[in-house]
Amino acid sequence: MKKSERNKLHMYRRVREVCNAHEESWNGVPAFEEAFTVFSEKVALVGELGVSQSHITTGVKHRRETQLEAATESVMQCAAALRSFGVATGNVQLVDLVDIRRSDITQTTLNGAIVRIGGIVQEVEKYTAELEDYGITQEKRELLTTRYEVLRAEIDAPRIAIASRRTVTNRISRLVREIDKLIDDHLDGLVSVIRTEAPEFYELYLSARVVVNTATRHRKPENPSGDKSGEPDDGGSLY
Repeated sequence: MKKSERNKLHMYRRVREVCNAHEESWNGVPAFEEAFTVFSEKVALVGELGVSQSHITTGVKHRRETQLEAATESVMQCAAALRSFGVATGNVQLVDLVDIRRSDITQTTLNGAIVRIGGIVQEVEKYTAELEDYGITQEKRELLTTRYEVLRAEIDAPRIAIASRRTVTNRISRLVREIDKLIDDHLDGLVSVIRTEAPEFYELYLSARVVVNTATRHRKPENPSGDKSGEPDDGGSLY
């Protein structure tokens, strides 16, 4: 979520809080009730999308690290068995092929790790029967293969995550525009209508409508009713 959108979301939530706390001031005004209901739903959705957006790409990274660690455990176990088998049978080529360290997998690119793991998988499949005597059971072979395939699927995960994040980002931006229009075209005007009957609510609403710019900490005063006589507070700008 863009910083400007986060700042607006804070403002939306303050407006929602003020309106909920002073429902008696606008209850009975159907137009306000309808606009505020839609406003609240859209604000809640923006918040949910913001959380989802922040977890999309970070979730990919965490999942990949977890899966790589799991695959590495299986690889090191099978590589050790293959090496022992190679030494016992005088298969020097096999011994050299499976001479692998944990860092060869964990400290390389994903593609590089997949290539190294794939090599071990092939050797395990080649010596299936022989490796039974070295502790590599069918369950361990299947576990290695499964972890290898799962890791291979992660190659496209970042691209998919980026596309998903872009979709969520665009949806947030669209919702923010819709909320801004809802406030400008409905809530601001309706609050001004009930200003005389609910002056405290009006002032609190006006204060809540301040958008705090967390980067610059400046405010530009603006009054939903068009009244320019009020003094601005420090720390933000009215949207």
